[in-house]
Amino acid sequence: MHNSLFIRDLLQRTNADPLRLDRRNPHRAIAVDPLAKPAANEFAVAGSWRIECTAVEVAEDIRDFCARMGIRTGIDGEHALALRVTDELAARACRLSCDPSVITVEGGDLAGLWAGVAWLEWEMRTRRGAILPAGAFTRQAAWPVQISQGPWGGNYSVPDFSPEYLSDDAFRLYAHYDVNSMMIYGDLLCYANSAVLPELNFPAAATNLAILRDAAKRAARYGVQFSYCVVGPKLRAEHPVFLAHPEVKGAGTSLYPGQEPVHVLCASSPTVHRFYDEIFTQLFTAAPELAGLILIVGGESFYHCGMHVNPSHPCPRCREKTRETIIADLLEQVQASVRRVKPSAYVAAWAYNVWGWEHPERLPLVRQLPEGVAIYHHIEKDQHLRKDGYTKVIWDYSIDFTGPSDNMREVAALAHETERPLFVKTETGIGLEAIQYPYLPAMQRLADKWQRVRELAPAGVQQSWLFYGMFGSRAEELGLWAAYGGDMERDDFLRRMATRDFGPDAVEAVLASWACMSRAVGHIPCLSLPMYYIGPSFLGPCHPLVPEKRRQDAGEVQLLTPSQGAEVPEEFHAILFYLQELEETFSRRQTDEMKTCLVMDQLPDTAATVFMSWEGGGDGWDIVIREYARATAEAEAAWRHLQQAEPHTRTAQDKQNLREETLLTELIYRTFATCERTVRFLFARRNYEQTGNPTCREEMRQLAALERENALAALPIYRESPWLDLAERTDGKFTPCAEMIAAKVRWIDAFLEG
Repeated sequence: MHNSLFIRDLLQRTNADPLRLDRRNPHRAIAVDPLAKPAANEFAVAGSWRIECTAVEVAEDIRDFCARMGIRTGIDGEHALALRVTDELAARACRLSCDPSVITVEGGDLAGLWAGVAWLEWEMRTRRGAILPAGAFTRQAAWPVQISQGPWGGNYSVPDFSPEYLSDDAFRLYAHYDVNSMMIYGDLLCYANSAVLPELNFPAAATNLAILRDAAKRAARYGVQFSYCVVGPKLRAEHPVFLAHPEVKGAGTSLYPGQEPVHVLCASSPTVHRFYDEIFTQLFTAAPELAGLILIVGGESFYHCGMHVNPSHPCPRCREKTRETIIADLLEQVQASVRRVKPSAYVAAWAYNVWGWEHPERLPLVRQLPEGVAIYHHIEKDQHLRKDGYTKVIWDYSIDFTGPSDNMREVAALAHETERPLFVKTETGIGLEAIQYPYLPAMQRLADKWQRVRELAPAGVQQSWLFYGMFGSRAEELGLWAAYGGDMERDDFLRRMATRDFGPDAVEAVLASWACMSRAVGHIPCLSLPMYYIGPSFLGPCHPLVPEKRRQDAGEVQLLTPSQGAEVPEEFHAILFYLQELEETFSRRQTDEMKTCLVMDQLPDTAATVFMSWEGGGDGWDIVIREYARATAEAEAAWRHLQQAEPHTRTAQDKQNLREETLLTELIYRTFATCERTVRFLFARRNYEQTGNPTCREEMRQLAALERENALAALPIYRESPWLDLAERTDGKFTPCAEMIAAKVRWIDAFLEG
């Protein structure tokens, strides 16, 4: 979402929603096991304790934690629990000193102090009681900047960051997961108050800057700073700024058929450079707590004249320059503006999508970037991953491929060789294979991916894009381990986590479940089926089976993406906010008017359309069916392991944690089953349409009956785990899952009865 201006009512409701406030509470799942006892070299935190801490938010947090752990606190406590910042430690570093009469938590800065709080809680909670190891322990972050997506239900898009849209509990959640930067995102023009290009001024720019300043100060109390991912202007050719200043009109292109070209600001124009200098100076002056800028210079967001391949209206000033030169010259100006106000702030260039670039390997860009500008790159992107008889194209984020990609290795090596800061983009809980969940409990595979991140020795890590919202999940906690827990082996960390959350007697079953899910996601044959936000890989058991070829309008081109045919019920259409990317800045078309059909209603001629290739002949759909069947079997085994663990939980909180994990795992299993059956159903339908063979029709009926049962079995999951309902998302407007399932069942019943 490029700004929050058009969905304010939604964001106010979700940010204040009791369900979301509860999920964002880092202490929500704390429970004491009455059977927990100190082991050798451990002690029980007994007696009364006085909290000594000048940081108000830290003191309040540790007081709440102690109360939930059964530790008595008061101003006259006999023992001291001291929390402080010290210059003896590096930034983000923390030190715990644990003794039966004095516990000290220290941090090199406020972020480090919060990290110390997180590790103090980890030590107690993994022992399932008020128990600590005796001695002193120091932990240092492996990288200085750790960036997360916005909080679940809270706002991340400019300009609405006042407490009713982004409350302090979000920053507290980040602090407990050792995230010291939250990515904010959106239209730079929300802050435009320019003397250079007054035609671009935003009426509420001064107010928006004041809101940003206040939010940045609130975040700083939790050791959190904002990293701003900037979206630059896209404007119609006749925009007043181009009429008044023709020299600032850059390249233009139509982003979809029939659209009037939209133009960017010319990246080579001195006037544009002065405009950016003005705006970025105002930003960092108003909010010096900003950590830095993330500038996506490939494919989207920070638009420039070299962004799009073969624009319909090339920029006369930039057309003879290479893309790398256009980007480097522009970023040199931006970095100078930022560093003049805040020398420690970073500016990072992210060549996200480079399809069609002359140098898609990104290395010439790395070499040409100004000194000090960081390079941002995905750990897994643009890899051709060899699998069992086929190749999966990892064109974006993946939970299957742990990385690093060949190109990531090259970029990282060059960044280190040239002493350029390297930022690594990863996903700590999901991939495009399943963006609808807060996380997939494929914990071993997710931990392996974090190990690959650590091996790249980055200066910064972005641990998630804006798909779901930070949720306080076990998968997100892997980021804490990756940054600070280098002394702990993967399996040791996961075992301690499982012991904490499910009880020591349930651990083996939980670890077995996570291992099954780790294998399951390794069988997902494509990043999406068939594409982003569309099809069974997103809708899961809500996805319908379309029994007849949709009627094509006269002259309509047959596309992979389904169009809005009347045969597809309204329940399966949605407004997708990310499509603002295709519109002029501040357009409401994709937030109010345009709906997208989310249904895979036909089978393309070849599975190459879902970005995979294979050896030999055939259309590849047999491989898709085979792999989803394998993923389904492994995910079902993961679900069964969790069901078997239930009798072995100890506390009510263990049971609740296990119930939530079981429901999530069951829904993932049912999603994979829907993916397999949808392809099989459409494959049989295509064969029936081509041959008229009644056996194909009978197979369709059998699959429809199975999928009807699968959909109805998912209904209780959405009722009991409302955070999994697509209607609760804030990246679009979706029909509640129960209504989609009802529409799906009606459609199946009509087919079976017919």
